[in-house]
Amino acid sequence: MDRLEYAWRDGARLQKGARVAAQVVGARLEQLRIAADGELTPEVVIADARHSASPLHSLFEWDDTEAAHQYRLVQARALIRSVVVRYRAGPGDGARRVVAFVNVKDGDRQYYTATALALSDPERRAIVLRQAWEDFQTLRKRYAQLTEFAQLFAALDEIERALPPLAA
Repeated sequence: MDRLEYAWRDGARLQKGARVAAQVVGARLEQLRIAADGELTPEVVIADARHSASPLHSLFEWDDTEAAHQYRLVQARALIRSVVVRYRAGPGDGARRVVAFVNVKDGDRQYYTATALALSDPERRAIVLRQAWEDFQTLRKRYAQLTEFAQLFAALDEIERALPPLAA
């Protein structure tokens, strides 16, 4: 088998200050997968990364206080994303649900705001639409090799042609 070439996925977020080549990380993860009878799990990765000699070591936060804080940030984001608003469009209509808060990435700033507020403000709405489109494109790249989704991707191409330009 040819040597696999590894690279970082677009938008990959690594531990601050970590400087490890994707090739090194991918090869190490493959070694760990093979050693674990083909089943790579986060537990296997962390067990290896605990050793300072592991090429994965610098990719993790080992200060338990800081790691706890970072995990709480993950939990807070999940909490914010978990809340929905229920509403009725009109009398006799069934209840609808929409996420209560939407993530807005505006330059160097990133925050959550009420979905209704974001969608009613033209500037924020444009940001949310661009982010949504980028999310679709990310999924498309992730699953491009699945021919079962070819019709879906063709429909996305049609939608893209009909959309007004999304400002970057």
